[in-house]
Amino acid sequence: MQQSEKGYGHIAKVGQDGKYTYEQYYPERKRVIVSQLHEGTHWKKFSAHAEVIVQETICNEFGLTKGKHTEGYAPEYDYLINNKKVEQKISLKQGLQIEFSTYDGRPSGINLTSADYHVYVTPCWSTKANKFVGKVRLYKTSDLLKVLGKFDNYDEDSRFVKVFSPTDRSPGSRVLSFEEEDLHPKTGILKGTLGSKNVDINLHMLEVSTIVKRGKRVGFDFNFPQWGTFKNYNWWLQKELKKLF
Repeated sequence: MQQSEKGYGHIAKVGQDGKYTYEQYYPERKRVIVSQLHEGTHWKKFSAHAEVIVQETICNEFGLTKGKHTEGYAPEYDYLINNKKVEQKISLKQGLQIEFSTYDGRPSGINLTSADYHVYVTPCWSTKANKFVGKVRLYKTSDLLKVLGKFDNYDEDSRFVKVFSPTDRSPGSRVLSFEEEDLHPKTGILKGTLGSKNVDINLHMLEVSTIVKRGKRVGFDFNFPQWGTFKNYNWWLQKELKKLF
């Protein structure tokens, strides 16, 4: 499949007879603008749309089965993949953020979920692409709880704790926040959390394009996802996903 001479908005598809057919192409349908997930009057619709995009991308790329989505606000999980419960997080901040309570200390986020896995989409530098991309990463919820347990003596003076005040739409939150370098399996602050010195706490599944407007990253484009850096990793990734799902 390749871009046609008709230009942007159409894709040329070669049939078995060698002739071209043209299909309308709507790239905006696989684009997530992060601000739309939290702002404006249609944020619920955009959030549901983003969940469908990420779920379909993962399932299509790895031959997994799409399951149902939860409706409305559901702290337990967002959707099913191969009958496993998945919670989804999309952020323009690099690294890892784990919400553990509301602003006033009530349990939320990781302390309410029943999800088996968390999928995070965050910006990160890609050696393969030689630019910033959106990395789609899979975390075991049990591993995130181990991270929370290791830092359960957090206080507001800790560099890992971020406090977000309440708004008209949100009760506010308290979050453990780790930078990208904290995630490195050999040198990061989280090394050893899962019982081994050199264990990556996430599975790097896919890379997608970032959407940049006026020099600022605003979202992610899932139209043309890319796999890992080298073939051996891709083979290993498929093997690991089969174990998990």
